[in-house]
Amino acid sequence: MKRPPRFREKGEAVRIGIDIFGCDHGRSGIGSYVRSLVGAIPVDGRNQIELFGPEIDRYTYNAERRNIRFHGFSLPDNPQAERLWHDLFAQGAVKKAKYDVILYAAATRGLPPAFKAPSVAVVNEVFSKLFFSIDMAHYDSIKKRLARAPKIIAASQFIQKDLVNLGFDP
Repeated sequence: MKRPPRFREKGEAVRIGIDIFGCDHGRSGIGSYVRSLVGAIPVDGRNQIELFGPEIDRYTYNAERRNIRFHGFSLPDNPQAERLWHDLFAQGAVKKAKYDVILYAAATRGLPPAFKAPSVAVVNEVFSKLFFSIDMAHYDSIKKRLARAPKIIAASQFIQKDLVNLGFDP
C-alpha cells in the first residue's frame, strides 16, 4: 500500500503553496479568508510561501508586500476553466514548484484528482447544500476528491458536523 505524503516536523523549513483558485478574486468570504491568512502568515525568511492561481489575482492579496511570492496562470475567468486546470495541470504545477505542503483555500471549488504533496483542503461552505446547487456528477467528483485530501479544515463547527454527517472522518 502506498504511504501518504509526510508532513514536515516542527522546525523544518518548508515551501508552502496556497491555491487561490475559486476565491472569487478576494470578493467573497473565501477571498476574505485568504486575505486575512496572507496578512497573518509570519514571514521569517526561512520558509517560502507562494500563492498560485489566476493571473488576474496577482495584486488582489497584496502578497508581494509581505515577501510572499505569486505564480499566476492565465486562463478564462470562469469556474469550469479552474476545474479543468485542477484536472489537467494542478499536479504538474505542484510537482514543478516543489511545494512541501499545499493549502487548497477553496476546496469545494477546486481540488486535483490526487495529491502529490501533503495537502490541506479548507471547506468554507456547507457541503451538503452544494448537492442542490450543482449537477450530481460534479457533486460526486468534489466529494471523492475531498475524501482523498490528507487533511481537511472545516471553517466552522457547523461545517464540520455537516461533513461528518456525509461520512467524512472527524
